[in-house]
Amino acid sequence: EMFRQFAVAYKYYDTVTAGIDATTEVSADEARVIDIQYIAATSEEEAQRLKAKIDGGQTFIAACQEEQDLSPEETELVRGMTESSFEEAAFDLTTGENSDIIASGDRYYIIHCLSDNEANRTEANITRLKNEKVLAQFNTILSPVLDTTYIEVNTLFWNRIDITSLPDPAVTFTDVYDEYFS
Repeated sequence: EMFRQFAVAYKYYDTVTAGIDATTEVSADEARVIDIQYIAATSEEEAQRLKAKIDGGQTFIAACQEEQDLSPEETELVRGMTESSFEEAAFDLTTGENSDIIASGDRYYIIHCLSDNEANRTEANITRLKNEKVLAQFNTILSPVLDTTYIEVNTLFWNRIDITSLPDPAVTFTDVYDEYFS
């Protein structure tokens, strides 16, 4: 069944996605990649104490260093990675800006924006998201085709295929398929 589905998908992919790819759009904001630092406090009081230091003129790192059990985390963030209130607060910041206290679950966060748009990584993310959207649309189109298309495997031909004689042991399924069926 897997081989049948792959054969049908492979045959349809280029033809079907040519039209999809041309109409699929991903905005720069949807794909934006940002760099942040954040602190996760276990109590609201702890977060308020840290926020007061930052609002009083201390840098984010300096304020964090004074707190014994709080250490800042640094991460790259894309949309859909985290809880929505954290994500919304992070993406609303501009470079160098600090968030208010964000309550999420049993933690209280303060976010510091290191970069509000990493252009090269955003471009790469646009490509990734566009490919994901194209594939999702393709799978929606392909599903009914797979359900209604009958393909029979030539077992005499299939039994003659000797995969062990292939020169590269790291060969992929696609490589074997291309060699014998394309």
